[in-house]
This record gives sequence, C-alpha cells and structure tokens, in this order.
Amino acid sequence: MSFGQLGGEGLGQQAVQDRARFSDAAPFLICTLPESQVVNLNAGSFANGAVLNIWEREYADAQHWHLRESAPQSGEFLIINALSGKAITVENMSPQPGAALVQWEVNSKSNQLWTIEHAHLDATDGRVVFASVAHPELVMDLRGAQTDNGTAIVQWSRNGQFNQAWLIHTIRP
Repeated sequence: MSFGQLGGEGLGQQAVQDRARFSDAAPFLICTLPESQVVNLNAGSFANGAVLNIWEREYADAQHWHLRESAPQSGEFLIINALSGKAITVENMSPQPGAALVQWEVNSKSNQLWTIEHAHLDATDGRVVFASVAHPELVMDLRGAQTDNGTAIVQWSRNGQFNQAWLIHTIRP
C-alpha cells in the first residue's frame, strides 16, 4: 500500500513512514469532489446498519472519522465514526456491486477492512480509493455518481471515476 501523510493537504501519493500516526491522529473528513460534501453517518445514528451518505460539510461528529490499522503493518484499516464508535461496513458481507455501506459495531471482519490506494486521477491531488478487503475489486463509491445531499455510499466495481476518489482532511483544533 502506498499513500501519503495525514495532514491538512490530504492523504494521497507519498508512502507513510509511521503508521502509528493513524491510530492517534486527529479525526478527519472524507471529502468528495469538489470537497464541499463529506461522508456522513445518516442522522447521527448509533444503530447498527445505519446508512452512510454524503452531506454538506458541517464538521459534526457524524462526519468525523478515525483510521485504525487492523494489525501492525497490515495495510488494512477500519474506518471508525467519531460519534458512534462504529466501523464502515459492507452490508451483509455482500459481494455485489451496489451493496450499501453502513455502520456496524467493530468486529474486524473483512467487510469492515479497507485498503487505501492512490486514485491516479491526478498525480498531485492526493485523492485516494478505499478498496474492500473482502472484495478488492469493489471500492467505496457514490451511488450513480450523484452528488446531492443524501446520496448513498455503496461499494462498486472500480471504474477510475471521480465518484470513487476521496480526499482525507484532518480536523485541526
């Protein structure tokens, strides 16, 4: 896995020297293009199975995330919501494109684990792709490439489009 340093300019193209930074890092936003919307836990729910969508950036805890590496040097990460403490999960361990991404209590099964790869859309923009460990050919995606508030986040076959590219911004106090 190769991706850049965690910082205000985003997570992207350079290799991380110290993975331990992620476990103690400030919360971050997962931003879409043009960075005005972010991955959001719908209605700030604490329920297992609550859906993920995009929403206008509000800096609410339902939009804050943490990365936790599943095992040292594994390159596989849990993405955990700062409000609920639950992980982004492929619903029902589905292998199907279009399966919803929801939150679920952390269990570290493969449908909660993600690799982070450079999106290769622009060599300098720092965009990343979150690929499912359970099904590496499937990545985090905006359903139908829509950008309206409330658009569902699903897993979909890699297509190299902007609806599968994300920018990570740390939240600085």
